[in-house]
Amino acid sequence: MDLQGEFQLLSDLVQGVFAFMNKLQLFHRQMLDGELTYFPSMSQLQASSKQDAAEPLKWSTTRYVSMIKNLKDSFEERFQDLQQKRPQIRFQIDPFSTEVNCLKPPLVTDEATSQMEIIELLEYDRLKSVQKTERTLTFWKSVPKDKYLNIKGAVLKLISMFASTYLCESVFSTLKHVKSKHRSILIDSHLRELLHVNTTDHKPNFMGIVESKDCQKSH
Repeated sequence: MDLQGEFQLLSDLVQGVFAFMNKLQLFHRQMLDGELTYFPSMSQLQASSKQDAAEPLKWSTTRYVSMIKNLKDSFEERFQDLQQKRPQIRFQIDPFSTEVNCLKPPLVTDEATSQMEIIELLEYDRLKSVQKTERTLTFWKSVPKDKYLNIKGAVLKLISMFASTYLCESVFSTLKHVKSKHRSILIDSHLRELLHVNTTDHKPNFMGIVESKDCQKSH
C-alpha cells in the first residue's frame, strides 16, 4: 500500500521494495533457526502441539522456508537494476551523505563536472540547513541551476521517473467517463485537453486571466 497513490517518487519505491526484501531475509533466517516471532499462528500451533505432532510441524516449517527463499530470490532478481542504481537514487534524497562519484552516465553527460559540482555542494552550508527542514522536491527547487547544472539535471531525470501507475490508471479512469457513448464524436485534441484538465493538479489563476483580457462592453 505504501507504493500506491499520487506523487510517489522513485526513491519512495526503492525504500519500500528494499525494506520488504530485508524483512524477507529476516523471516527466512529466523524460520531456519526455528524462531516464529513473526508467525503467530505457527507459534501457537507449536505451543499446543503434542510430541507426536512435532514432525509434521517441522515439515511445514521447511516448506515455508523454501517459499520465503523463493520469494526473496524473485525480488532480488526483479529489482537488481534498482540495486545497481541505488547510490544515484540515494543522492536525490540526501546528497550530503553520498559518494562524490555516485552519479554515472547516462544520468549525467559530464561525469567529471558532476563530481566537481557535488564537491562544491557538500560545502554549501545554507543548502544543508534547507535539506534538513524541507521535502525533497522543495530542496531541489532551491538548488541554483546555473551553479549545479549537471547534478540538478540528473536529479530531475530521477524525479521524472514514474514510481507507480497511479497517473496512468487515473487517465484511463477519466477517459471512460469523458469519452462515453454520449460523447463519441470528440476529436483527439479536445479529448487530450479534457484529460489534461481532469488529471492535472494545476490551479489556474482565473482572476489573472480575466484581468488580462479586454472586455467588450455592450452599449
